[in-house]
Formats: sequence, C-alpha cells, structure tokens
Amino acid sequence: STHSPNITAASKLDNLIVLNKEKDEIEIAYPGRVFDLKNKDDKVSKLYVERYLDVTKSDMLFAKRIILVEGISEQLLLPIFTRYLKRDLVDSHVTVINIGGRYFSHFLKLFDRERSEYAINKRVAVITDLDPVRKKKSIKDARYSSCYPFELNKDNSYEYKATSNDIVDLYSDRKKSISVFTQEKNIGCTFEYELLLYNFTCKELIVPSISNKETLLYLMDNYALEYEELVATIGDSKGCKRIKKGLEGTKNKAQLIAALYLLNVSKAESAQEIAEVLYEKEADYLKSSFVFMIPPYIEEAIKWVLE
Repeated sequence: STHSPNITAASKLDNLIVLNKEKDEIEIAYPGRVFDLKNKDDKVSKLYVERYLDVTKSDMLFAKRIILVEGISEQLLLPIFTRYLKRDLVDSHVTVINIGGRYFSHFLKLFDRERSEYAINKRVAVITDLDPVRKKKSIKDARYSSCYPFELNKDNSYEYKATSNDIVDLYSDRKKSISVFTQEKNIGCTFEYELLLYNFTCKELIVPSISNKETLLYLMDNYALEYEELVATIGDSKGCKRIKKGLEGTKNKAQLIAALYLLNVSKAESAQEIAEVLYEKEADYLKSSFVFMIPPYIEEAIKWVLE
C-alpha cells in the first residue's frame, strides 16, 4: 500500500485499489472498473484520466474530500478564502485540484457512486464558471463566443446561452456526494468578474498586474458619482465600447467595474498577487477592519465540502 502520489501517477487505473474509511467502515473502490470500455465516452474518459493523473492530480485519491476547479485563479485563492471562513483546507484533509479547463466529467466518473458501484466514495465539490455565450443568427454555422451577463437577450440578432457549461445542471443536489457550484445565471459569468462584482470598491484587488488599474481605482474612489460621470472616464477602445453598449439599459456601476476588470486581468499573475494581499489582510479581515466578500458560490462550495 502507498500514500505516494508519485506511485499512483505512474500506475494504470486498472492496477489501483482504493481503500477509504468512512466512519467505522472500510470501503473498497476500483477506479479502473468505473469505465465501461464498450462505451465510447467512457473509453475517452479513461484515457484522459490516466494521461492527466499526474503527481498533483493523484492527490485526489488520498484526500478525504476534494474540490475540483477549472483554473489557477481558484486554486491559488481557495486556501485563503477558507481561512477567512475560519477553517483550513489542509487541516480538513481537503485537496484543491486544478484540472486546467472544463474536463470535470472525466474525473467525476471516478467518484460517481450512482453510476458505478466501483467508484470512490468521497465528497467532491466542483467550482466552475457559467461562461455565457452568444452567436450571430444571420451567419450560417456561426460559433458561440463569450459575452457579458448584462448582454444576454439584449440584441435580437444574436442567439444566447446563459451558460455554455453542460455540467452546471448535472450535479445540483446538495444531498449527494458530488455537487457543482457556479455563479447565478444572468448575473455572473467568470470567477474574476464575480470577484469584483461583490467587491466593487475593494481597492486591494487592483494589483500591479492589472493593466487598467488607474481607471479601476478612479471608479472605486468615485463610486458615489452618477453612472454617466463614471462611464465617461473609461475610454473608447473596442472592449470599452462593448461594455458601454451592454450597460446602456441597466447603468449598473458594479457591473461596469467587474467587466472592466475582466477585460484587463492577467488571471494567473493577478490571482497570485491577490492571494498575497489577502493573506496580509487576514488579521484585519477577522477583526472586521478589512471589508472583503468571498463570491457566494465559492463560499457555499467551501462550507458544503467541509460539512
């Protein structure tokens, strides 16, 4: 037996047997058997998992509970978010696995006990983005492209989807061992957007890697001004014009800041800088002298996986 992710990363799934103690019972799982090789999708999933079950991702076989995320930003910031909730992921034996995209379905087959009796019985929280999209109706075979939530259903020349993420509605039951957490439809779209939507005057989030930091800081400092006064300062680049047009009806200042932030954020670099700031501010936050709000869907995911 082993507790080494190096060994499991070098092993085929068919060679692994996972023992998991739940309360007073030892449960046995066979990861290689959860895939039906007569099923094309399962065959693809098994190859994918074996290819990507490296030393880092193999940690999911040993942790008590798991949080799957799609990007580096969530992976870097979840530990400090948990500390802000007065908990600790390491002490709770929870691992955060960044799968580098929206390939959750491949990995979730390892843990879906309703799908296979051989699956591993562990609580798994999936944190993912809605990623709303739109495409031109007049263009044959047009592809969907990302859009802001405030653009949804505003222009009849487009076809819209409030989410392009198929997994969002598949695991919504919080009473089961796998559950998906995402932003509220028609309001959120990505992690970075949500972060500023709920912290639209938190200047500490405007870290050095943000390319339009002067504009964002001005908007935060002058948030009390009328929307028209604020929007007049953001410039006339293609991206800014699109944001202005999308917000014409709502004139929502928080959405303006969130959209401008998303337009210019450097995800990995900015997330690392924000994590450093939040760690420095932890004592102030716990004393309520630093105001910061964890995006609601992420707070819900953390609390659920730690129940």
